[in-house]
Amino acid sequence: MMRAMGITFDEITKQFHLETEQAANRKLADPDDLPISYEDVTATWLTAVLARETPGAAVVGHRLDVPSEGTSSRRRVFLT
Repeated sequence: MMRAMGITFDEITKQFHLETEQAANRKLADPDDLPISYEDVTATWLTAVLARETPGAAVVGHRLDVPSEGTSSRRRVFLT
């Protein structure tokens, strides 16, 4: 068992799996939360991020465009 900086690879792996499972079960609503994937984005989260200074404004729906892969992942998000 190799220890680097006081933590083992097995401990890192277990923590990764725990955090991935927790992220899969959460629904984004707070603008301080960041989506892990494009599929995690919700209308509620988009409203919180985009309309926080516009009372009454709301994103009622959204659709993801096809992925564009390169040196980064990109997708257009269409709002309604």
